[in-house]
Amino acid sequence: MANDHTYKKFLIVFLLLFLLSPFYVINSQAQQIKNHYGLKAGLNFSGFRRTPDFKFSYQVGIAGKRYLGDLGWFVQPEINYSREGNINQPLEFINVPVIFGFDFSENFNMHVGMQAGFLAGTQGKETADYKSVNVVANLGLEFYLFEISSFGARFDYGLSGFEKADTNVITYTFEVYFIVWVW
Repeated sequence: MANDHTYKKFLIVFLLLFLLSPFYVINSQAQQIKNHYGLKAGLNFSGFRRTPDFKFSYQVGIAGKRYLGDLGWFVQPEINYSREGNINQPLEFINVPVIFGFDFSENFNMHVGMQAGFLAGTQGKETADYKSVNVVANLGLEFYLFEISSFGARFDYGLSGFEKADTNVITYTFEVYFIVWVW
């Protein structure tokens, strides 16, 4: 069991380094368009498809934003700790979304992406009852409040069954978040 936790920690650190490594590349475009790293916090409203129960919870993490040229397109990898599930089956995830978006103005963007959610813990059921990775599609909007912060809303929807015994258990989460771009 300890080896499983060591493997998960190694995987998380590897993904963090892999996803954020493009931000260390310095070129002429990076000097013209400001790329960012930030701290993210938000509230989740989550549940499972076909069940009436839901759960309010939270998420915290880090985000990076790298502009792809000077036309407003960007990629935004994140790593977040998120509490999701529903009231009867609380779940904890380490989510790694990779978001692609477009700035429609200086104050607003729309984005889509994919997310791998690594199950970090459960309450009520055994971790073995669930798949270890939950693949999710993302769709959202984000508003730039100031140069150093963003406020956004995103809908995340599972692409396949997450519970091993019942393939109809598909997760969904509506998240409202705030990012402070610290560098």
